[in-house]
Amino acid sequence: MFAATVVLIWGTRRASLGIALGALLAWVNYVWLKQIADALARAAVAQEGETQARVPARVYLKFAARLVLTGLMLYLSVYRFKVPATAIVCGLLALGAAALVESIYEVIRGVE
Repeated sequence: MFAATVVLIWGTRRASLGIALGALLAWVNYVWLKQIADALARAAVAQEGETQARVPARVYLKFAARLVLTGLMLYLSVYRFKVPATAIVCGLLALGAAALVESIYEVIRGVE
């Protein structure tokens, strides 16, 4: 959200909104994907020893809903509200950039 604030000060409101929206979508996608992976892991452990593991239908539904929601939000933002697509992409990349910066910091600082 730091980038959205900086763009709000020196840029436009729409660009700031795009960065914030992209970051929010990235975070929601991350949380839902983690929940899906956790559910798959629980199903695999619970059905250990069986030849065919059964995955709950809600896992498939949540996976599809995650993609549909992201696509719908991107479409509405760009075509309905005229938010710059490049700003949304920058927001979507924010979590990856933050993880990269944190990794570099940890490498430089060293393990304690």
